[in-house]
Amino acid sequence: MPDGQQIESITFTLDGREVSARPGETIWEVAHGRGLVIPHLCHKPAPGYRPDGNCRACMVEIEGERVLAASCIREPAEGMVVRTDTDRAESARRTVMELLLADQPAREAAHDRSSHLWEMAEAQGLGESRYPALEPGRVPLLDDSHVAMRVNLDACIQCGLCVRACREVQVNDVIGMAGRGHDTFPVFDFDDPMGESTCVACGECVQACPTGALMEASELDAAEHGDSADFDHETQSVCPFCGVGCQVSLKVKDGRVKSVDGIDGPANEGRLCVKGRFGFDYIHHAHRLTRPLIRRDDAPEKGLNVDPENWQTHFREASWEEALDAAAGGLARLRDRRGGASVAGFGSAKCSNEEAYLFQKLIRQGFGHNNVDHCTRLCHASSVAALIENVGSGAVTATFNEIENADVAIVIGANPTENHPVAATWFKQFAKRGGKLIVMDPRGQALARHATHMLQFKPGTDVALLNAIMATIVEEELFDRQYIAAFTENWEAEKAHLADFAPEKMADHCGIPAETLREVARAFATAQAGMIFWGMGISQHIHGTDNSRCLISLALMCGHVGRPGTGLHPLRGQNNVQGASDAGLVPMFLPDYQSVADDDMRATFAGIWGSGDFSAQKGLTVTEILDAVHSRDIRGMYILGENPAMSDPDVAHAREALASLEHLVVQDIFLTETANYADVILPASAFYEKAGTVTNTNRQVQMGRRAVAPPGDAREDWAITVDLARRLGLDWRYDHPRDIFAEMKQGMASLDNITWERLEAEGAVTYPSLSHDDPGQSIVFSAGFPRPEGRARFTPASVIPPDELPDAEYPMVLTTGRQLEHWHTGSMTRRARVLDAVEPEANCSLHPSTLRRLGVEAGTPVRLITRRGEITLMARADRAVSPEMVFVPFAFVEAAANLLTNPALDPYGKIPEFKFAAVRVEPVAATAAQ
Repeated sequence: MPDGQQIESITFTLDGREVSARPGETIWEVAHGRGLVIPHLCHKPAPGYRPDGNCRACMVEIEGERVLAASCIREPAEGMVVRTDTDRAESARRTVMELLLADQPAREAAHDRSSHLWEMAEAQGLGESRYPALEPGRVPLLDDSHVAMRVNLDACIQCGLCVRACREVQVNDVIGMAGRGHDTFPVFDFDDPMGESTCVACGECVQACPTGALMEASELDAAEHGDSADFDHETQSVCPFCGVGCQVSLKVKDGRVKSVDGIDGPANEGRLCVKGRFGFDYIHHAHRLTRPLIRRDDAPEKGLNVDPENWQTHFREASWEEALDAAAGGLARLRDRRGGASVAGFGSAKCSNEEAYLFQKLIRQGFGHNNVDHCTRLCHASSVAALIENVGSGAVTATFNEIENADVAIVIGANPTENHPVAATWFKQFAKRGGKLIVMDPRGQALARHATHMLQFKPGTDVALLNAIMATIVEEELFDRQYIAAFTENWEAEKAHLADFAPEKMADHCGIPAETLREVARAFATAQAGMIFWGMGISQHIHGTDNSRCLISLALMCGHVGRPGTGLHPLRGQNNVQGASDAGLVPMFLPDYQSVADDDMRATFAGIWGSGDFSAQKGLTVTEILDAVHSRDIRGMYILGENPAMSDPDVAHAREALASLEHLVVQDIFLTETANYADVILPASAFYEKAGTVTNTNRQVQMGRRAVAPPGDAREDWAITVDLARRLGLDWRYDHPRDIFAEMKQGMASLDNITWERLEAEGAVTYPSLSHDDPGQSIVFSAGFPRPEGRARFTPASVIPPDELPDAEYPMVLTTGRQLEHWHTGSMTRRARVLDAVEPEANCSLHPSTLRRLGVEAGTPVRLITRRGEITLMARADRAVSPEMVFVPFAFVEAAANLLTNPALDPYGKIPEFKFAAVRVEPVAATAAQ
């Protein structure tokens, strides 16, 4: 064969039949592909798991070889003759299985009676062993230290799958093997109890374990007996938390979700995080709304004063007919008396695409204006503004999976190990393979230990930092001349602008040495393929759009867009914030980001809807709507699945606005902080209780399926919105979400070649999809951009300081964000048993030196005070936080971070400056004594 020519296939004989294998394929894989099941235990045929060959349960006989071979690691050779069915091979496999069974608890007392081990034993006709068991004194004791999982190593077969799951798939490096010989067992960190280790409770080890040695605690009884197959039915759906969009399998028993596993979806490839695996039971919480509620005539004054366990003091139950009449009637009266603009709406990124589409349609068609928005305004609105401005599209240019093909990646203003943990596994695997990972953030993070560079810059100096990196690329002529000439515009203006941002000039300003800035610039510019990922640390500033403009310019000047392993990717926050935005749930765009000011576009949708025209004026955003409530321009609101009484900046201002509304309709699954202010509450369905599509951060449209029924009289959100629309005079006729999806396709070119039936069959399709069998384009803009002349634009960005700088009275910087275990405003995760048990208390993070300076011990309370309010919460020591900074998660109503945050807005994206506020930190004991 000529040098360099690759073998396309290998022909060999398997059990007397000639078969072919692809290069790199193992004997086990070829056999499995032909329906031949060779017993296996240490091998897990799932993405990310390499074969190990240590259990010897898959031995086969190869002609001419003296010893048997482990089929899971042995690759066939041309002309090889393999037998799986010889007496020798079958006897060896049975003996291995029998030896392993010797140390197992009896099946009737097993931790998992339906484990993979018992399935493989049963397939070989084995139910017990002739061999002696391990002496009881050598078996490790039960470890029940973790709230979510149990460790019963009496069932361990030393297969190493848990180690590979932790080290290689999730790349958390918590589990290892310790001991020698038959006394080798998995350990956590330095042989710590699982619950006291650095385990992040992703549960990958539980999902991988073939014996039940590692098991969900909820699957076991008091005697540690369990059965993973003890469920009534299994439903495939999509995780309802972050924008990664992990596909899940829900096991349902007696009408309740019993457990959750990850399945092989395009974003997660079977992986989950602690929220996806253990955060499901909020849907069964006693606080669920099950009947419509109407505010009592004798209710106390509106405020944050309703106990979810004793709502009867403020509300009374009503029938659906009465509640819908009251909800729609109040909105209609305001519309008819004061005009449609007196009513506004907040939709939800936690609902489906179909529900988001209907919500924006209701406001536009039913009230004639565009005052409709959702949580994108509070997370990535500035990123979307910059992307639409400069590349012509508000979605990512490449999926995060494309990091597999990159050699350099920047992660800036994001903490994916906590906020997007499954996406973070791709980043960690990238670094493990030798890719250069550059992390930039004012706050340290776990991803830093995988990075070649960690730039912990001063908060609020993003533009200075990024301009310095780009100035180096210009100065050293590392930019891609050919790409710039072919695909961009305004380069000369950008290049001239950057002349004032030499790294030596910016180093003191951003806190990063000039040589480090130059090293990073050279690494990214000289990469064959580079990607940029960013989070809300970029977007949630008054200069958030400028921050994003800089990242876009950095990618463009290096030609890192439109090729494998290149692209721009703002990591989207909620499970359907991408889809809700695509569906038009924003005040300035119709579905597919078509301007409301475009007469032709409005006419198109008016035609689809069979109604007259609506306002050509861009609507008000989330914060502007609440300002308009204060000014009495807006008197009524319909809020579906949003919680502005927790999520808005300067939340006292938001709560005052909600309290002053003449009519507030809230549709939700819990009596949230926002529902405290409602006149009518409509009980809705959680995501696992409905059918519908969602679109993740990767542009992957995925099918969610109903696993359980909503509790009591609660209804699916789309059906509630339809009933309200009919009472508002709209002739809506939808019988199922597929009908809504079909209507969406009429006005959304992004859904071309994506049908409801296809999604039901395939589970996910990435848009754009070029044909009915194209899985979708993971990379876009290879041949140009959806802008004039197909060119992306460089937009220079100047340094703008944060709206509010530290001073003598408020000397520190407050920044906010999420924690691994908690999500958004906590309405779901704080009602999930495991998540709330792991992180039950409001807390803030301060550097140990700051705590010493304040005379505060970690674990004791401090008071945080800004110009807008104050909260008291527990202080944590965290070296990842700079000495001049305090970090506060925003999921805790008892210490709501947004009582403190600054409502100042980015002028383009209209996003508040959640990431920077001047704050004073005081010891509670000291202030109490004064």
